[in-house]
Amino acid sequence: MSREDPPLRIRLPAALKSAVQARAAENRRSMNAEIVRRLEWSLEAEQDHQPGQDSVRRLLQAGLPAEITNSDRIAKLERRLAELERKSK
Repeated sequence: MSREDPPLRIRLPAALKSAVQARAAENRRSMNAEIVRRLEWSLEAEQDHQPGQDSVRRLLQAGLPAEITNSDRIAKLERRLAELERKSK
């Protein structure tokens, strides 16, 4: 991503903007970098879609309470992924 990339102006609902700001701060990214990364994840997930990923995607999209740390999020997602892998065998 560079300053030479074409700009895109969008309108966000206030609650969504606040959520993006919070996640960007938590991940030590600018809002722009956070939005770009989340769009990349979303597009990659669609491209690599496999059965069972919908559950993980829903967990990511739903978000978790602010008091939960990134390591808590990772642990929860790892447990869910392990559960999905067991079910697919």
